[in-house]
Amino acid sequence: MAESKSSNLSGNCAILAGIAYIIVGITYFTIPANQRPNAAPLNEFYASVAEAPGLLQIQYWSFAFAALMGLAVVIAANRFFREGNEDLINWVSVMALIGYGLMCTNFIRLVDIIPERAMFFVGAEPEMQKAMLAANPLPLDPTSILTFGFVGFWVLVINFVGKDREDFPGYLSILGMLVGVLHIFVALGNLLQMQVLISIAAGLGGIVLGPIWLFWFGVLLKKER
Repeated sequence: MAESKSSNLSGNCAILAGIAYIIVGITYFTIPANQRPNAAPLNEFYASVAEAPGLLQIQYWSFAFAALMGLAVVIAANRFFREGNEDLINWVSVMALIGYGLMCTNFIRLVDIIPERAMFFVGAEPEMQKAMLAANPLPLDPTSILTFGFVGFWVLVINFVGKDREDFPGYLSILGMLVGVLHIFVALGNLLQMQVLISIAAGLGGIVLGPIWLFWFGVLLKKER
């Protein structure tokens, strides 16, 4: 009975994370272009956020909620996949917990501080604006290596391990490996300042493949006994 309740909780969290990722993907394409990562100079980003912060805040809250739900999915996946690969699965699970924990912390912080900083910037003197533009980046993980990179590597590994299991559908494994690569695209897009990689990850991964994998895996967890 305890095992079933645990599976139901994790399965529901996976489904909720999938819904949150859909919202993230939709808001990515509906926020002003200047608010997307690496799409505009920082002064234009601040000006855009000061004028219309609402959709960006929805996106940040959705990211934080997806990450919070993702923590439960990592714990369930660790239990599901570790037989026969305990050291590997434990290692990538810790990476995913770090990634999701930092992601949740980062976006809860940014949802408040970014609009405040933007409003201060547009009302500041030119000298203060120059100082703000030269300051350290506000995100806790500017390159997204620790967040999307770590989480993507975890998704890639567990689905690679899952491809040889009879209780894990082969198509789900292939889908999951694609989702892992798309998560890593976010980190590469930030590192290389290539917005196209982030757009591919948001569109294909955030709106389509990521939620499908989470929904499917969530149903699989709910059926687990």
